[in-house]
Amino acid sequence: MSINADVLCSQLNRLKPATTVETSITGEKSINGVHVHSSTKSFGFVEDTSIDLTLSPILPDSLYVSSIDAALHIPALTDNRIGCIINLSGQSYSLPSWRLINCDSSILSEPPSDHILYEIECLDLVEQPLDAIGELCSNIIGEALSNNIRVLVHCQLGASRSVSIIIWYLMTRFAVLRIMSLFSQSV
Repeated sequence: MSINADVLCSQLNRLKPATTVETSITGEKSINGVHVHSSTKSFGFVEDTSIDLTLSPILPDSLYVSSIDAALHIPALTDNRIGCIINLSGQSYSLPSWRLINCDSSILSEPPSDHILYEIECLDLVEQPLDAIGELCSNIIGEALSNNIRVLVHCQLGASRSVSIIIWYLMTRFAVLRIMSLFSQSV
């Protein structure tokens, strides 16, 4: 077995067990690739039914990404001292002693403070434009981090929308810092 195959096998063995329910655009369902008869039709989507309570650090001790499972798990939030949550899951929820702010525009109505849950509509579709919410989320993340508030960004699985927004923040934040650095060196 090659080194790459060994690495791949070791990574595959570390994956959590998952059940994937896939609904096609015509509403037909399959579970782990096996077609299941269903009398109800719905829009197409993929659903992972396993629980994932992992908060993955993106920037040490400041910016995290997760699934909705971890965002609803108070011990995980407390252990990681999360003070600001950006919910991109499309599911509305509340947490005890957290203030919910529904952001339906690109204007940040209230600056981040400790224990604020921002709910931002972002559909899990390829056609979902990220420019309006990307700027809004980037501003929320930047403000919170500048006030030493740890931020968790999550969507349903913690793999598409939340990661895209975090990449947006990192690209805009660090690109701007790099440009400012280059400008100050040339003056």
